[in-house]
Amino acid sequence: MKKKTIVYGNGQYARLIHQNITDQGGLEIVAFTADRKFVTEQTFRGLPLVDFEEVEKIYPPDEFTMLVVIAFWRMRNREVMFNKAKSKGYSLENFIGSGVIVPSDLIMGENNIINEGVILGPFGRLGDNNMIRPNTYIGHNFKIHSHCYVAPGCNIGGGCEIKSLSFVGIGSTLRDRITLERETLIGAGSLVLQNTEPWSKYVGSPARKMGEHAETGIAFG
Repeated sequence: MKKKTIVYGNGQYARLIHQNITDQGGLEIVAFTADRKFVTEQTFRGLPLVDFEEVEKIYPPDEFTMLVVIAFWRMRNREVMFNKAKSKGYSLENFIGSGVIVPSDLIMGENNIINEGVILGPFGRLGDNNMIRPNTYIGHNFKIHSHCYVAPGCNIGGGCEIKSLSFVGIGSTLRDRITLERETLIGAGSLVLQNTEPWSKYVGSPARKMGEHAETGIAFG
């Protein structure tokens, strides 16, 4: 019998992904959880909302799974929340939206969210806790590490490697066999023709290095 699932998160993206799951199916969501400082009500989207600090007492990890849903505003927080969920012993679900093309040989970790209309090429590897937004194409022999965010409408050529905690902005294109080093930020609409340096921001067509963020990580707003 498939376990029921708790969503870790109560922000904009938790609302969005819960609606996707409601419309498209695949998981049975029964409650939400968030860090105590973010819990101001007892329900969220008509379901119980409980303090993360106490969640395992109400929804034990041997009976329930979890899906961590966090946006990209502070990319390093994606890894933090993933590790907090794992530290409580939860198995983490993947959510694959409707119309996604997933090859049978895909090697995939956990807590990946792949939205509708995404096409994944064969011979790919997808780590943990990545979010791939709608209508993105990722070519054959790709490797995406963990905690990355790929915005809608991106085109990523075959043989590309995207290392952990990287962000690819909406409508961007990566030429085949490009490597994005750890915590690379690619601005919206960019055309990436060369490998990147870690902890760096690239913008434009062709994309050029515009700054670094080794201390802060990728952060918006």
